[in-house]
Amino acid sequence: MNKYLIMLTTMALAVVTGCAQFERSVHNDDFPAEGPDRSYQRFAAAHESAGARHDGMLYAYHFDGDHLNSLGEHKLSAMLHTNDHALPLVVYVNAPDDAHLSPRKQAITTYLADAGIKDQQVRLEYGPNPNATSSAAANLMRLSKTESESPVASNPTNSSASGYGTGGSAGAPSTGGGGDMGK
Repeated sequence: MNKYLIMLTTMALAVVTGCAQFERSVHNDDFPAEGPDRSYQRFAAAHESAGARHDGMLYAYHFDGDHLNSLGEHKLSAMLHTNDHALPLVVYVNAPDDAHLSPRKQAITTYLADAGIKDQQVRLEYGPNPNATSSAAANLMRLSKTESESPVASNPTNSSASGYGTGGSAGAPSTGGGGDMGK
């Protein structure tokens, strides 16, 4: 009888240990909690910050009258969260030069001072950022590649191509110009 008691105890211990091990493995499969420490959120925040710093412009819609609104505060906050912390931080105020310009610049300076940035670490400029522009020439050169006359295109522009004029609406003829339709 002692033999059966030992075997029963061993089996009970194995079951209890196995269940506890199973519980631990189930909890290790949980997704991490949502929050700013998730890798995709860190990735998005880094790109947002780099873009905000590169653009560096605040427009009239970043202000409510003479005060920064939440959008303007978010943009300045994003500019401060870049990893390189290149100073001075250059902020371009690309808004009309009117009676609001001076108070708006003061609102920017106050917000950045509250964030711990000293006056000598900030440079405010009036107008658009000259470094945040690009030429349209390169994009216009590639435009013709987006307008191909392929016979396998979903809406061919060549009137002799199969599927011409269907426009994806079950073979209905096209009424929009192009081709030899009206001749």
